Amino acid sequence: MAKSFRMDTSGDKAHREDLLEDAMDRFDESTKSGAVVAALDFSRQIETALERASEHPDMTEELADVLSTSHFEVVHEVERDLRTPRD
Repeated sequence: MAKSFRMDTSGDKAHREDLLEDAMDRFDESTKSGAVVAALDFSRQIETALERASEHPDMTEELADVLSTSHFEVVHEVERDLRTPRD
């Protein structure tokens, strides 16, 4: 595994610089590396939380839509089944 990495922020990837600065602010990190690590940790935690939320009995289709992002889709499905006793 590499001990360091470089991120291209030139040309059409210039928006990445804004993302890094936003992450530094949001996660109260003083370095870009710290912001990346914090964002990755948050991503792992939010994925677990969204999985738990999707299975919660109070979940609705509307709430699933609100919780969905461009990277995580929360799906709410209702299963209905009618069973009758067999003689």
